[in-house]
Amino acid sequence: MNNEKRSCRSVFNITLSCLIALSILIFWGVTSAIDPMIVASISPIILFLGTFLVAVLGSVMAGVRGNIPVQLIGFSLVPIALGFISAPWFASVEHEILYEAGVLTLLALGVMMIASAMFPAFFQRIMGFLMIALIGLILVSLVAVFFLKIEMTLIHILSVVIFMGFLGFDLVMARTVEPTLTNAIALSTSIFIDLLNIFMNLAQLLGDD
Repeated sequence: MNNEKRSCRSVFNITLSCLIALSILIFWGVTSAIDPMIVASISPIILFLGTFLVAVLGSVMAGVRGNIPVQLIGFSLVPIALGFISAPWFASVEHEILYEAGVLTLLALGVMMIASAMFPAFFQRIMGFLMIALIGLILVSLVAVFFLKIEMTLIHILSVVIFMGFLGFDLVMARTVEPTLTNAIALSTSIFIDLLNIFMNLAQLLGDD
């Protein structure tokens, strides 16, 4: 039984928002501090597998409700790992495109906040479908990147749609879970991943224009 102290919903929402902002700052700090050439010098397979394992480990640790120190370590690992692998990409993208993608991501967040409030049951029902779609998208993306020269525009569009669905689900959860610090840490990590994927795929789409 979790005996963690509950806070009021408004305090929970402020804490959640601050943690999401902190994740973004950590991510941005890592991408800015890391020399892209260092990342580029690492074997792509080792880089991908290492980042994937660290990010998954961080996500799992962040979701260990009731153990705040473990959660905070996981909370930090996710943006650090993703920021490290993203450094070369960020260095290659025009600042104007990053700005436009950031604005569109904020708009997407606003839309999903409204949609999740209006149709919470819908997002809860589609969670299973979203997981299957994400696994399928990852497999197709790996084949496209490593084996075939496939137009990536459609994959980026599908990624935006899928992660907007995940974002809607996480926003529903933010309104329904117990307002505790451990829940805020777990949800902030999940929402950060949603927003980052939406942002990066939008930037890819804008860059392809």
